[in-house]
Amino acid sequence: MPSPQTPLAPSLLPAFTRSGGVAALVSLLGCGASINAVYEGDVRFEHCMALDARPDVGAPQRRACWDEWLTFYTFGQTRDRIEHAARRREGLAKSEPPKAAASTVEPVAPMSALVPPPRLLAVKPTASAVSNANAMCAFRCDDAARVCARACADLACAGQCESQSARCLTGCATPR
Repeated sequence: MPSPQTPLAPSLLPAFTRSGGVAALVSLLGCGASINAVYEGDVRFEHCMALDARPDVGAPQRRACWDEWLTFYTFGQTRDRIEHAARRREGLAKSEPPKAAASTVEPVAPMSALVPPPRLLAVKPTASAVSNANAMCAFRCDDAARVCARACADLACAGQCESQSARCLTGCATPR
């Protein structure tokens, strides 16, 4: 058994480098270049978008930016970015201003993280949702009637609680 201080046999080191060590090193270096290329494409795309947003930059400079991006930086980019760049280049050739995406949603002001986000789409309630809402409303009416009846000392007060409960239940049955 070799002692712990014995160095790695010199005959094993060349075998390691020939078998897979070199391939692993080359593959790691290959990945780095592609990640850098995608990152550079992202940065250049955002640069061209920033030029489009600035009114003091002329159309020829914007077009040159999009031309350069389409020529050199599309590696690893999504199809929507490539299509946007091509549309911008064509639009700048015709000297058209950038078209904003058609949106029917109004911008929302910042709010607390504890508040649920506003509903963006109007949703028609289904029959089961309506029946669940009616059931919850009826439950709240019954609960309020029980609380009211517990606080009453005489029959007149209990009668008022019953009439309030009946009005509440009528409100539950009417569509909103």
